[in-house]
Amino acid sequence: MFRIEETVDALMKLVGWEQPYNPAQMQLATDLSESESGLYYQSVHPFLTLTNLISIAPDFANTNWPAYEDDTEYLQGSIVRWEEDNKLYIATVTTNLPPSSRQWEPFTSEKAFSDWLRTKTRGYVQKAITRYYTERMAKGTAKSIVDSRTLFDQAGRLLDREKYSGKWAGFELVPARYNGVTVKIDEIGLQFVSTSNITLYLLHSSHPAPLKTLRLDYTKTGGGLQWFKLDEPLYLPYVSEDTDAGGSYYLVYEQNENNKAIYKNRDWSKAPCGSCSSVDYSSYLAWSKYLEVHPFMVSQQVVDEGREGEPFMWDLADNEYTYLSNHGLNLRLSVVCDLTDFIIRHRAEFTDLILKSVAVDFLREMLYNANVRTNRNSLNVSKPDLVRLLDGDFDIDRKGNTVASRNGLIAELDNVYKALNFNFRGIDKVCQPCCNNGIRYTTT
Repeated sequence: MFRIEETVDALMKLVGWEQPYNPAQMQLATDLSESESGLYYQSVHPFLTLTNLISIAPDFANTNWPAYEDDTEYLQGSIVRWEEDNKLYIATVTTNLPPSSRQWEPFTSEKAFSDWLRTKTRGYVQKAITRYYTERMAKGTAKSIVDSRTLFDQAGRLLDREKYSGKWAGFELVPARYNGVTVKIDEIGLQFVSTSNITLYLLHSSHPAPLKTLRLDYTKTGGGLQWFKLDEPLYLPYVSEDTDAGGSYYLVYEQNENNKAIYKNRDWSKAPCGSCSSVDYSSYLAWSKYLEVHPFMVSQQVVDEGREGEPFMWDLADNEYTYLSNHGLNLRLSVVCDLTDFIIRHRAEFTDLILKSVAVDFLREMLYNANVRTNRNSLNVSKPDLVRLLDGDFDIDRKGNTVASRNGLIAELDNVYKALNFNFRGIDKVCQPCCNNGIRYTTT
């Protein structure tokens, strides 16, 4: 897997769109012309010009935008025509204020085209990196290691209620030291005596502030275990742009005197009893190779001292490990090969892939797009020329059939994918192993 938003954000800056030479022509937004590699998409082929792209974009100037209405809440990105000056405005935030406020900004055809081009480019970058990952999955060089396992089976006994101590409690989570191996928490289970709102914080030993804050509404009565499926999974990579290599994650909450946790009666300092619960034992064998779990508590004074609101990272020497209690927490997790940080670190290697892939998709859009308008900005490219450019010339085989000669841009792009797969093969024994398919025996 890879984390889409982070990966695409990094790859968007690899290649840019070159501004027109004539400053009187439509200028692109500054971020679109940024290029870490110094390469621009227009360099792939002369057909790929801003003039041709404008001709396949929607006709923003002649779009009938709705008029602004008082006492109406507009979502961020909404576009309206204001009758006061008969101009277009776009909402920068969700608002019910008029366009004269700072929560709106003028909307022009230049901005509209830049937004369209950015959205299209971002989608094509995502498509390129998704294909790269899919091909690795098909060859067995990218995989899921552990699929959807819980830390333990069965809930805690209702009489096993944790004593209130006025501390912070939770799990210390230590991921295995493998590059690219990431623990993914999909669901969190809570078990408390009564209903309440529980706020969980995810911290890392190398990061001063919480990485994530989760507010969960525990509604089970009678002390039942309630699972919460997270809108966005929690990722615990060995190393990332926000966290240093190694270290530990901490999933904690503040104890509530009026709502005590129900704990699982088990010794977390060792493996569970194999003959007591085969499900518990098999789950432990699966995830324990890649994750250590240490229940702990820490003094509220240590966490809150000199800080307001959310907890910040404390002195780890103050941790009190409580291996006989899970503090009412359970996790449903997976262990996956996460290529996000690998791709971001080696993004320069993906320059040619992004360059050619985005160019091919825009040229294909020119070929099939329904927004082509017959005016002075009409597309200055013929359909046969685009087909030949993308698919290459056509040959006649021995049977008289017409076949592509595989010398077009699509064939060049396929070669880039093959080169990338070979370049990174065997770089990591867990997540990017060699794929030699073994020895094949055949008869002669």
